[in-house]
Amino acid sequence: EHYHATFYQHVEALSVTPFSSRALDRGLSALLVALIRLHGTEYTANAKAGQLRRDHPAIPPLIEYLAQRAELVSGKTEVANQVRAEINERLDLWLNQAQYSEGGQRLGYRRAKDGVTEGLLRSTQEADWQPFTCLNSLRDVEATSTLLLNDKDFESGGTPAWTHPVVAVAALEPEGAQE
Repeated sequence: EHYHATFYQHVEALSVTPFSSRALDRGLSALLVALIRLHGTEYTANAKAGQLRRDHPAIPPLIEYLAQRAELVSGKTEVANQVRAEINERLDLWLNQAQYSEGGQRLGYRRAKDGVTEGLLRSTQEADWQPFTCLNSLRDVEATSTLLLNDKDFESGGTPAWTHPVVAVAALEPEGAQE
C-alpha cells in the first residue's frame, strides 16, 4: 500500500519529459550509441565504434525510429525534426572523430588500456559536458527543484503563488537581515 501511495516519487525525470531539450542533451547520445550497438553484431565490439559508416543501411531507419517516437510522445512534428537534426549532428561528430584520430589512435566506445583506443563516450566525471557524455543513471538529468506553495489566499478563492524556497525564505526575513 505504501509503495502505491508514494508511486510518483519513483518516477524518473526522463519518463516525464522524454523529448525536452534538456533530456535530449543528456540522453540522446547514449540512446543512439545503444541502438547502433544493439542493432546487430557489426558495431557491437568496442573497437567497432571507429568503423561506423553513415551509409550503413541500419542508420536511416534508426534515425526515423527515434524521430517518430519523439513525435508520437510529444505530438509535435517540430520535436521529431529536432531529434533528427540532433542525431545527424552527433553522427557527424562521431564520424569526424573516427576519421581524424591522431597518432595511430583509433576510436572505441570506451577508452581501452591498450594505449591506442580512445573512447567516444565520456563519463560525467570527465571535465566539461560533451555531446557524447553519458549518464550512468537517467535519474541525473536535472537536479530536483523544490517549490513552496503559499496557500494563504487559496481558501478565499485566490490563486496560490508558487515560489522557490530560497526566494520564499528571503521574503520572510526582516528588512536589512540579509546584509
